[in-house]
Amino acid sequence: MYFEVGRSHMYHELGYTYNDLAKKGILLPVVEAHCEYKYPARYDDVLEVCTTISEVREKSLKTECEVYNERGTLLVRGYCIQVCVDGERNPCPIPEVFQKKLIEVVED
Repeated sequence: MYFEVGRSHMYHELGYTYNDLAKKGILLPVVEAHCEYKYPARYDDVLEVCTTISEVREKSLKTECEVYNERGTLLVRGYCIQVCVDGERNPCPIPEVFQKKLIEVVED
């Protein structure tokens, strides 16, 4: 759940929401996920979710995520790979305008 929240927030900062992307025919299902739990979060913990884009390819992208508690302890680290698919759920190239924004984030 935290990884999804982090990705959603990151896309929003790029000027997109999942609904905006879907209206443009951009669907990005997660096809691979890896999660390494270090320490448990506790009820009422304030958590910081840090999400970055580490790789952008023609049809896919990889995001990495770390979750910290308010004491700065790393709780969870992992990554997700998303593939761009069309309305029929077939893999397709990431639209150029969106791909350029993603690449800019990787290069920063």
